[in-house]
Amino acid sequence: MENEEGGRPLPPANLTVRHGGSDGGQPSEPFFIDVLGGEIIIQIEGWVGNFDGTTEIFGLVIHTNRKTSPVLGLTGPLYFNFAAQPGGHFFAFFGREGLFVDALGAYEVIP
Repeated sequence: MENEEGGRPLPPANLTVRHGGSDGGQPSEPFFIDVLGGEIIIQIEGWVGNFDGTTEIFGLVIHTNRKTSPVLGLTGPLYFNFAAQPGGHFFAFFGREGLFVDALGAYEVIP
């Protein structure tokens, strides 16, 4: 399956993508963002904590200009929040992973 513009393949609607090897909480429904329709990411909330001696990202909440995801993963002991500047939005993400997601960063369009 490809998106409407012939871009990269999209996962089937019933697929839940997982990362990590310790069951990381309950599976969540896929959270789709309609980038071609003008939906943009304006805020990321999350939780980090220590697991087996390393700091890991436990869970995320994604806010767009249209909706908010449920908690994707688990809440944890330490909360963080990245909010775009007024009128801005996030357009790309990068991170580091081992067995779990260790780090997450974002690029922002600043008006």
